Amino acid sequence: MGLKGHISPGMRCQKCLEYGHWSFQCIAPRKFAYRSSRSELLERAMKERAKKAKVLKETLTRKMQQALAKKNPEKSAKRSRSSLKEKSSSKSRKRRDSSSSSSSSDSSTSSSSSSSSSSSSSDDSSTSEESN
Repeated sequence: MGLKGHISPGMRCQKCLEYGHWSFQCIAPRKFAYRSSRSELLERAMKERAKKAKVLKETLTRKMQQALAKKNPEKSAKRSRSSLKEKSSSKSRKRRDSSSSSSSSDSSTSSSSSSSSSSSSSDDSSTSEESN
């Protein structure tokens, strides 16, 4: 009765986390309380921030697109059409660039060969081959 009489009911045992007795009097097993490490907490916080930023960015882009569509419905339709045209024309531009580079190299060889008389006969043969 000596020690129990001095313990207030609000006193908590640090071993079993129960009220009403001291830790040296405790016969209950120690409770395991899982605590995350600092690095786990930081990683979790960074992931949450990244998710929030991604969601915020997506909602802002949707709202901006909706606002633009409301302001200029014709322009937004033209933009979508022009973006499709740009995608298809970029492929054809690449092809045109490769063909134009080969034709420019042909013109440079023909200009240098026209200056000499022996090469002019070779130009005539090359032009006849091109016409076939």
